Amino acid sequence: MLTYGFVSDDFGKSTLIPLIKDSNGDTSSCENYRGISLNCSISKVFEYMLLFKYGTFFKTDSLQFGFRNGVGCSDALHTVKTVINHFNKNGNTITIAALDISKAFDRVSFYALFSKLIARKFPKKIINVLLSWYTKNYMQIK
Repeated sequence: MLTYGFVSDDFGKSTLIPLIKDSNGDTSSCENYRGISLNCSISKVFEYMLLFKYGTFFKTDSLQFGFRNGVGCSDALHTVKTVINHFNKNGNTITIAALDISKAFDRVSFYALFSKLIARKFPKKIINVLLSWYTKNYMQIK
């Protein structure tokens, strides 16, 4: 794969299994389902190898709470509460705005992400493999 920058078609194949969230809720509503994706086991092993070997390339800001191990919603809420308390103690007015971007990741350009990896000097052989992999992504629903 690394020599030719190519992965087999099965690397991109996923099977989505919809699981109902609330059996008493509206079973005809898409919002009442959570999808579990089953992928090729070799691709999962390759993915874990990439994370193990190149994980430092994927580090983000310490204030990034989503998609990080060991950090969650309670950490984000603690940070917000701490900041609010700090400014309130100093007599300042606090204005808070919230933006729901829960579905934003579905709309991220993978090529923009690859550009970021290139800027971080991520190995080009791996980028070629990832490009091959992502161009072959498809999903079937069970």
